[in-house]
Amino acid sequence: MATIDHGKSDVRLRQPTFGPQVTFAASMLALFAALIVATQMLARDLVFSLVATALFLLACAISLIAWRLRTRTDHDGLTYWDVAGALTFIGICVAALIDPEQLVRLVASTHHEN
Repeated sequence: MATIDHGKSDVRLRQPTFGPQVTFAASMLALFAALIVATQMLARDLVFSLVATALFLLACAISLIAWRLRTRTDHDGLTYWDVAGALTFIGICVAALIDPEQLVRLVASTHHEN
């Protein structure tokens, strides 16, 4: 009869890390602060474009952090890869809200200034 020695299992208890959660919360706070400043200082046509670009840049920076840390996949918790994916998804949703006529006005205004 085969027996299993549970005392020598290779399961290591890891302490939970709150880095990805804090990173996501800080990213959202920074994004909302940029949104508030952008609505006060920029033309309305630029706001969604700025927010979408900021989301993609944040997602890129966090994915570089995740790649650099090379953390193992944690099936129970949130990872930096999850945060980067969520920011990318939100950025795609914001980019979908941009009216094509806004982009035409932006491009036309930059050509008239030159």
